[in-house]
Amino acid sequence: MTDLVSQTARKVQDIVEEKGSVSLFHIETMVDASYNLIFFAIEQLVAEKKIRLIKGELDYTLSCLENFAKV
Repeated sequence: MTDLVSQTARKVQDIVEEKGSVSLFHIETMVDASYNLIFFAIEQLVAEKKIRLIKGELDYTLSCLENFAKV
């Protein structure tokens, strides 16, 4: 399970780094994994301070720490 979470985390991180910021909805459509696995991966990335998870009105946004610092 840990390998699967790590692989999914790498996919999510690659997408966020490429796009700069992306909604959770778009991550769900771009990563071929269950919602639970995606959220475990996001939780791991946030805990490791590799991405930020920002709650919006209707959705969450994932952002690179570099982009967050510039705002």
